[in-house]
Amino acid sequence: MTLSVSCNRFYFPAAVFVFASAAVPALAEDGPYVSVFGGASFQLDQDSDSETAADIDVDFDTGFVVGGSVGYRFDDVLPFGGVRVELEGAYRENDADEVEVATADVAFTGDNSSSSLLVNALIDFNPPIANVRPYLGIGIGGAGTESDVVLTDAGLEFGGNTDINFAWQAIAGVSVPLPYNLELFGDVRYFRISGVDFETSAVGSDVILDEFNAEYESVQTLAGLRYSF
Repeated sequence: MTLSVSCNRFYFPAAVFVFASAAVPALAEDGPYVSVFGGASFQLDQDSDSETAADIDVDFDTGFVVGGSVGYRFDDVLPFGGVRVELEGAYRENDADEVEVATADVAFTGDNSSSSLLVNALIDFNPPIANVRPYLGIGIGGAGTESDVVLTDAGLEFGGNTDINFAWQAIAGVSVPLPYNLELFGDVRYFRISGVDFETSAVGSDVILDEFNAEYESVQTLAGLRYSF
């Protein structure tokens, strides 16, 4: 599978660093917080494999991700920083850009979407520059995927709703404190759902013609606000 995301798309979270040169309040301490975020979602090529028919490969346009979390911060519990634990919900959506059936391009309409609920564990490192605080994290949980792609020439619907599957993500970002107990943050995330099952059926029919197995992968660049109580 080819990672077809150009590097310049990752400049989005870098806007956070602009605030590092301004006068910034003290870093947040122990306690609960809530956050909201949004940004761009770059779903990687989706290769859907069938044991009985031609494979279906889908490329995607740049989409969006929105979400939020509730968490608790344990500040200075490590020699080099603090720890956060949070529960995160998010939604992603990407329009299909190109569909291939057995390596041949076909006409289509539709998109993919995914909803997830993850538990994240993150490390906030002591600021190396002013109050710009880098962090790393990983999240695990469950997610569902919905594919609404219609192969118009063939009169087939590809996708459908999947069951809840295991999902995980890796996170790298920075945060900067703002007045009124707020923090601005930006990060890059790699998100993956394993064992996603899709199917084909005739348009308007519930009869399953074939089943496919795939992986859902996306790279997300996002920014958000965090409020500490």
